[in-house]
Amino acid sequence: MGKYPVIQQAKNGDPKPDYYVSGTPRATGPIYLQNSYVDASEVSYGALDGKLKSLGFNPGDYGLAIRPDQSLQSAFYFVDIGGNTFALGECSRKVGKSLGGSGRASHFNDNFPVSFIVFPESFEIDPREGTPAISDDQLKKALKPLLLDLSRADNANELPLLMAFNESLPAGRPQGKRKLDAFRKDPTSAQVRPSYHNIVGALRSWGYIYQPPFWPMM
Repeated sequence: MGKYPVIQQAKNGDPKPDYYVSGTPRATGPIYLQNSYVDASEVSYGALDGKLKSLGFNPGDYGLAIRPDQSLQSAFYFVDIGGNTFALGECSRKVGKSLGGSGRASHFNDNFPVSFIVFPESFEIDPREGTPAISDDQLKKALKPLLLDLSRADNANELPLLMAFNESLPAGRPQGKRKLDAFRKDPTSAQVRPSYHNIVGALRSWGYIYQPPFWPMM
């Protein structure tokens, strides 16, 4: 060893011989074996951005990705390490496929809006140990109580509104909070996108049990 990148080899039982070993932090076995790392095609995980880490997020923390235009969702947890720009969209191929993405890795089609909810200090794995692969059933079991708690907030009915207003990102800063503030004062001030109802349905399927008010389309 001592030389990088490492090539997968059939004699080691690697799944894709002659391809590079693609690693994530905290291998569960020898660092030169692909199977020591979480499988991006089988496990729903994301990369933890450095600026999010500075806000109290840790490897192992949970999140939920929602595609509002089709009401598709995927849970995930932070395994890999990302950049330093408050980014949230760097996720495994499994997450992309669950949200409707398709194609080969080099031409993967993921050109659609996605909203993210992430939960700091929610991890149930020891970040000092090797990172285990968490199944979709385990993720759902972990996320449902978090979404239930979120739905108990006094302004819980505004979360799907905020997510819908933020669906399209114009040049500059996101406009969701500004549109929500205007909507509070005058419901005719901003159009409630049809995706609002998709978002409400997605949240309910993950444990958001409150009954939101109906906002008519304009």
